[in-house]
Amino acid sequence: MPVDDHFSITGLSWRSAPGGGVHVADIRPGAAWTARTAQGSTPPGAAPEDGAAKLLAAAAADPARRIATRLVVSVSRGAGGFGPLSTRGAEAFAAESARALKTAPSNLLHAAAGPAGPDLPVGELLRALGAAQLEPARCAPEGPHADAVGLPFRTLQGPVEVGAACLRAVRFGAQVWIAATAAAVPQRVLEDWADRLWTAGPLVERAGTGFAPGDALLIFATGASGAPVVEAPDAPEGEAVAVGLAAALSLLARRRLEHFGARAALMIRGAGSWSELERAAQRLVPLLSLEKPRLAAIEDLRDRLWAGLLTADVPGLERTPVRATLEERLIIDGMKPLKAAEDDEVALEAWLRGAGTLELDLGRGRACGTFRL
Repeated sequence: MPVDDHFSITGLSWRSAPGGGVHVADIRPGAAWTARTAQGSTPPGAAPEDGAAKLLAAAAADPARRIATRLVVSVSRGAGGFGPLSTRGAEAFAAESARALKTAPSNLLHAAAGPAGPDLPVGELLRALGAAQLEPARCAPEGPHADAVGLPFRTLQGPVEVGAACLRAVRFGAQVWIAATAAAVPQRVLEDWADRLWTAGPLVERAGTGFAPGDALLIFATGASGAPVVEAPDAPEGEAVAVGLAAALSLLARRRLEHFGARAALMIRGAGSWSELERAAQRLVPLLSLEKPRLAAIEDLRDRLWAGLLTADVPGLERTPVRATLEERLIIDGMKPLKAAEDDEVALEAWLRGAGTLELDLGRGRACGTFRL
């Protein structure tokens, strides 16, 4: 599949002022969109979502906000995490951005990347917004805070553009992910795909570290290509476009993780839902990442897998036909005792270096994802 580092989605253009930490997207009128934030991925008892992510989630659920013509992504401190102060700062910046861009406030979306802070530096960001507006329109956000990938994709109806981007701060903090296609996809279908696409991109990168306050994924379907036209989530064309978007997000996440040294691959499949897959990954990925230096034998890996599975928030796994394979070597087959082979340790060492994939089948459904340790 051809890959281009900078996605190009007809109906979505960008102006960036990377020095000031602002990216502005012009969105084709009539484009469908939705958003998914980290609020559904945080553990029980965590602080409620606030800041720009809270406002973004509210806009996605508001029928009066269905039309979006501008997206402003700020990369600065104050992405969220300090209650009403963060939210009021995000409200002020969104209102002033709409005024500066001569856009109706209901048609403007604001997403914030960066470390948590009580307020956004509104004045600095508005000056950067003005600088961005003077830049020529480009296909993708640019600068040291932006990563992007594009996949020229083809369905039965014809070619379609799909792509993914991630805007983030230099330090650990909230990330803003973008998944976009030029296909015509209604909002209700994008909403149906949201958890799946969240799993493919943000979760793949964050499963080992946990999410930051304010992490968000925006999904756009501009409808500018003329084909394909998706009418339902389970329609053949819909599945093809969903696969393309998930592939772009997965590729971008994998590239970023490999840059940081993550090599060993864990595929979790057979989860009963995307949320179940997320809960399993959030337990297993950090556990195996931490235990990698102590995995000297296949029995060690088997023990860690069972420990993670039985302490994950996935009830009833002890009653399902869980199977795990490493390079076609069966290392878990339900509760059956398995004998180790002489070359198992060779396969384990190769996997830890990044060769091959550890596959874990939960035996409960169809949701699946691949994660890097």
